[in-house]
Amino acid sequence: MKTKFTSKYLSLFFFLAAALVLLAGLLYKKTDITFPLPSPTVQAAATVSSSPAPQKTYAPKLTPTTTPVTPTVAPPVRDEGEPIPTPQKLEVTLTINSNPSFVLTLDPGQNQCDVLKKAESEDKITSLKMEYNSALKSYAVYQINGVGEDTKVWWTYTVNGQKPPLGCSHIEVYANDQIHWQYLGS
Repeated sequence: MKTKFTSKYLSLFFFLAAALVLLAGLLYKKTDITFPLPSPTVQAAATVSSSPAPQKTYAPKLTPTTTPVTPTVAPPVRDEGEPIPTPQKLEVTLTINSNPSFVLTLDPGQNQCDVLKKAESEDKITSLKMEYNSALKSYAVYQINGVGEDTKVWWTYTVNGQKPPLGCSHIEVYANDQIHWQYLGS
């Protein structure tokens, strides 16, 4: 009788242990976290030793698209529950190198390249040379106001004092943005 009692609890123990292992495996599979495991290495004398596997670092993959990504944010709401109308036009301030800044009015949904095109169409800048760069999957700015080279990209930009991680085609314009294009070439 003692054997049945022990084997009953032993079976229950193994069942719970197996369930715990399966649950841990499912939770592990749903996360992106990996744990370094020692990897065996075979030496000349056919002895196996464990050495730690190289640590992997994970960085998010940025896959730029040709359309700007718009955050999904609910429109602001008044106290009465009535939505506040979104502006039909937005204003941004553009500075080229150390020249005086000027204000442009744009439609919502425009990107940083569109700001330069608008500045050229309103004669705020005298010339603009942009070409699509398939490696960057964005337009690249080669010349503004005749400054720059035909084959090298030396223009960079900041929005509100921050350098965006992607090309001007991918960064949407928002109201009151402070955009600064700077030529880094000599």
